[in-house]
Amino acid sequence: MGAPPCPSWAMMYFASREDDSCDVFSDSILYYKRYIDDVFGIWLDRPGDDNAWQLFKNHMNRHALVWDFTERSRSAVFLDLTISITDTNEIRTDLYEKPLNLHAYLPPHSAHPPGVLRGMIKGMIYRFKTLCTRPSDQKQHILQFYRQLIQRGYKPDGLTPLFNEAVAQVYATDPTLRPLGAPPPRAPAQHPLFFHLQYHPNDPPSTDIQRIWRRTLFRPAGSRPLSDLDSSHMNGKIGIDRMIVCYNRAPNLENLTSSKRNLQFANGPTVSSFFDD
Repeated sequence: MGAPPCPSWAMMYFASREDDSCDVFSDSILYYKRYIDDVFGIWLDRPGDDNAWQLFKNHMNRHALVWDFTERSRSAVFLDLTISITDTNEIRTDLYEKPLNLHAYLPPHSAHPPGVLRGMIKGMIYRFKTLCTRPSDQKQHILQFYRQLIQRGYKPDGLTPLFNEAVAQVYATDPTLRPLGAPPPRAPAQHPLFFHLQYHPNDPPSTDIQRIWRRTLFRPAGSRPLSDLDSSHMNGKIGIDRMIVCYNRAPNLENLTSSKRNLQFANGPTVSSFFDD
């Protein structure tokens, strides 16, 4: 819509008007939800319904903002979801993707931390499981997602373990279950130290940073562990028992060329001066 506040302005403008229409036709509208400019609703099928449906559309479009209506059907697309009513009157959902979707996922040569790929795979598998009613549809989308990453340049020997790990986590019926051969879950650190670092693929891996931390600071040879040292700022021990390497990405082209975060505002009247008393 051109600027970040525009969706909020549009929703505030139209909210009172759509509430009025929904109240007038409350006998026919069983369910109504809108996300910015996409609306999904359930209309009750009754005798003489065609006339009421037309009156509802006219009532919604009596203002300056005109809506495009999709005709009533037993199947509808809302955002990334296809919602259908089966012949047995059950609600079934499936993932919807536009035909021209390029599936331009991060390529393997992108300078992102390794955890980004793991998180993307797990997030997409969780999305398939949440949006798709039938397990067969979930499996189909997972395999299709796998093939799309292969086409982007990823290697099967690197993807397969990540997919197996994500499937085991997302589909675990018991939160304590974990893939065979996986290490036991780490006990939560009581006093972790966070080391923030801008990621670069040519930098030493986090395992090397952790090894240096343990050898030189946390448990140096012949010295007391860092967690057992007395603190001059707190009553007791330092207590730091773990270091977490937190990567952040380097600035991309948008960050370097866009002026969105460096707006220069000219001196002028305040916003409140434009409102009537």
